[in-house]
Amino acid sequence: MDDPGCRALDGAVTRLFSAEPVRAIPPSDAPTGRAGLCWNKFAHGWEGHGIEYRAEVFVSAPRFTLNARKGPYTMLNILRATATVAFMLVVGAGCVPHIGITTFQPAKYNLGRATQLTVVQSEGRRSAREFIISELTSQARTTGRLMVKDRTEEGITVKIVGRTVQVSGGTGAGQTAEEVGVRLDVLEYGATSGTEVRNVNGRSVTVPVVNGKVVLAATVFNAKGRAILSETEYIGKAALENASEDVATQAAARQAVAQLLHDITPLPVQNYVQLDNSDKLLEPVIETAKAGNISKAIEDTKAFIEKNPNHAGAHYNLGVFLDSQGAYEEALGAYDKSITLKNTASWVRARAECAKRLSDAKALQE
Repeated sequence: MDDPGCRALDGAVTRLFSAEPVRAIPPSDAPTGRAGLCWNKFAHGWEGHGIEYRAEVFVSAPRFTLNARKGPYTMLNILRATATVAFMLVVGAGCVPHIGITTFQPAKYNLGRATQLTVVQSEGRRSAREFIISELTSQARTTGRLMVKDRTEEGITVKIVGRTVQVSGGTGAGQTAEEVGVRLDVLEYGATSGTEVRNVNGRSVTVPVVNGKVVLAATVFNAKGRAILSETEYIGKAALENASEDVATQAAARQAVAQLLHDITPLPVQNYVQLDNSDKLLEPVIETAKAGNISKAIEDTKAFIEKNPNHAGAHYNLGVFLDSQGAYEEALGAYDKSITLKNTASWVRARAECAKRLSDAKALQE
């Protein structure tokens, strides 16, 4: 377990639970020389603010991925953090080389190209509103995609009529296409004492708990006044032992905020696409790609195709390389050419996945 890859993963887990963004693990830290499938599973428990987190890490050739989930609540498959090795792992002899492609897909409610949440109005108890906006700012930062700006003190008023939002008042700059406006009302914010039956060493035990509950109503709208979310409620609950009412309420508030972010934050998606190595003539370019120089691999593959215009594998690999760089339209052309020359099921799937990435990319630029 004490190899560079395991240490890198353990570091990524630690960063995750310290509420820091999980970044790509350098290829130099990845486990190497592992042919076939090998896996290690790490479980890391962390309790904070009354919430239990669980992380599972899987290492397999050619994948090296960290997925974080949160329990016992469903709330944080929400803030999924994913760390991957850039481009390609060196795999053992006999394994088909893959390229890892990481992209984002729109969330349940697509914000398009907006990356800033501007809270323009918030109703409810002042201390509750301030905590909610502070928590929204903190959690949004960990997504690596969204930032929060608080303009609730500028006197801006939001009127909601169906799916249309009318904004009035305020003295600052108008809303841009890169931001969405947010009205975030605190409908319920508090805690009560009670009991809960829990399993302790195989026995059912009734324990005293403090039940925190927070209800938010969120309206999110774009610069054209269209409501992406309209007075949608988010409910957070937390049942804690040996906790004050403030701590239980804040734990519930964190859940409610995370549920909102889950619905509007683009999610990272990873695919591993096989390269074609059936012809030894393609091996030099594949080695270049393994070294992480995808731009050079594209250049060399295009030069190879000039001399071998009907080489199906070269066209396919060119599609994979372009795909990994986000040049989806050009990649689709290369995939199409390869399939015309050699209709292979895995190539057809790779093309379909590329088309989906192109669609997602366009949706995130609306």
